[in-house]
Amino acid sequence: MKRIREQKERKPVNEPKHRDVALWINTVCATILALIAVVGFTTGKQKIADFFGLVTSLPHVSAAPSVFAPVTFADVVRVVNDTNLTELQKDEFRRKHEGRTVEWTVRLLSIRRIWEHQADSDFLVVFGSADGDVRSSHLEEPAVATFPASVRDDMVDLQKNEIIRFRGVFRFTTAHSVSVENCQLLEHHK
Repeated sequence: MKRIREQKERKPVNEPKHRDVALWINTVCATILALIAVVGFTTGKQKIADFFGLVTSLPHVSAAPSVFAPVTFADVVRVVNDTNLTELQKDEFRRKHEGRTVEWTVRLLSIRRIWEHQADSDFLVVFGSADGDVRSSHLEEPAVATFPASVRDDMVDLQKNEIIRFRGVFRFTTAHSVSVENCQLLEHHK
């Protein structure tokens, strides 16, 4: 009995050091896995944002521009022809509005099929400013808009110098010329 008492009174033996090491390794591995998960999540989020053009709260993801650009054709002509603006200022203007949807009222200068020998071709409309002196309100190169072949009847009805209003995606084809793609004709006045 004395022996049993001695065993009960003994202090517990310290756990082996390998348990401390195992706990430390476990903590390090959990931390590494958490970091990998965070990096994987943000990388995946970046790829998804790039693919769908979504805006996210991550600092390295740039905000997508709004769908509609509140810029007029007259604004574009003014900026492109302004000799007081630097090339950097003009470039910033182009970057800000490039690829955004515009709705413009302009003067139709000419219209033709993009592929002259194809009856079902899309249409190319050359346009200028609807306001005032047409010569002083133009770019160095013609401004053009493309319309789908499906609006053929509307295109046939249009007349030279007619005022039209359309909506489409704005592009700078060069530093001094613009195009508007995938246009919808909203209205026209003779």
